[in-house]
Amino acid sequence: MLGDYFLVFVKLLGLGVAAVSGLVEIGRKSRSDRRAKIAIALVLAGFGTAAVAEIFDTVAKRRDSAQALERNTELLKEVQRNLHPLFPLFVNIRFRAPLDSDETSEAKRVFEVALAEARAADINNDVDLLDIHPAEPQPYATCAANPLGYAISASDLDAWVRFYSRSKTAARDFERDNTNFCPCPWLNPYTELGTERAPERVRAASDEEDYTPAWLPGREVLYDSDRGLELNDGDAFVSFDRANSDGYVVSVDDLPGSTLEIETRPFLQQCEGVRDGGVRHDLISFSSVTLGLPGNRRAYLPADKFVRAPLRDELVYRYTFPTNAEEFERLFSTDY
Repeated sequence: MLGDYFLVFVKLLGLGVAAVSGLVEIGRKSRSDRRAKIAIALVLAGFGTAAVAEIFDTVAKRRDSAQALERNTELLKEVQRNLHPLFPLFVNIRFRAPLDSDETSEAKRVFEVALAEARAADINNDVDLLDIHPAEPQPYATCAANPLGYAISASDLDAWVRFYSRSKTAARDFERDNTNFCPCPWLNPYTELGTERAPERVRAASDEEDYTPAWLPGREVLYDSDRGLELNDGDAFVSFDRANSDGYVVSVDDLPGSTLEIETRPFLQQCEGVRDGGVRHDLISFSSVTLGLPGNRRAYLPADKFVRAPLRDELVYRYTFPTNAEEFERLFSTDY
């Protein structure tokens, strides 16, 4: 910048010296005051015109240079964004049913009895969890023996994931997202073990007892005396063509300062003996989400990092990524 101004100064100085030289020469040669004044005026006009033209030329060149730099910077940012794509993305959303209310006391009692029996049958007596498979439930987790326990463990854990850009987050504008998708287990043939889920079986009027919801074959349900039921449908694989996006949040570089929103709608599985079915946020709640990014990087975000807000019969949980580069990178780990 100083070099540009110095160059302009030198050019104007040169024009000034030329003008002064011309004026001196006119004064020396001219014998008429009128002719001298006209010559002097023309010299000064020429000097002024050249000086103004030089200044405008310098300003225009600086403006063009700044615009070119801005365009190149934006181009480099776009190249950088393409080097760090957000998709394909692995999403693992977990839910928890604490079983700490009067309504769930009987379900908890049945699980506690089964856990005590499992501990007694174990030679080392180190059994801490019950591993429940809702697709093929053990006797203590069937609809007949434990109606509410089965209804919760086999529930439809409906969820939707949305991203809001930095600008929308700064404006607290959460009316329309920039990227969204459903990590629904029945839409994802991929599981954490790399095996394919069983295909959905079509419900038939005469096949009620044999019907297995599509999301159950890959589900893991664990019972713990302190935490209740932990429900996990495994990793959902989300490719870019599975997402709806306007292009503003499609790169890892778009995440700092942006907001992740998870909308949940846990729906109890139908089971005779369950008094109040439907959406039950009071029984089942969002527990955590893990994002698996390209490059084998994962970010684990527990529910307590999110801000919870109601939305009709759904609940939304919002988390804003840090804008600081170091804080953002600390979210991700390759140790898993």
